[in-house]
Amino acid sequence: SGLPVSEIFSGHDVDELVRVLKKAVRDRQSINTLPIRASVDGDKADRYIHTVVPIMDATGSRVERMFIYSERAE
Repeated sequence: SGLPVSEIFSGHDVDELVRVLKKAVRDRQSINTLPIRASVDGDKADRYIHTVVPIMDATGSRVERMFIYSERAE
């Protein structure tokens, strides 16, 4: 949507999530986070596990976008 991650996610661990996103792009690898406090619903108390999947361009030479799936940690 063109917004910075810090405007989409909120919570105590947003900086940790940003580090994971950068690592996924740099390494071109999917990553699962540990339970962290970063969510899109403004709930700063619950912890979420995020799965980050970089999506490559047609040539496979660069990451064009990322898929992020978040689920509340039990």
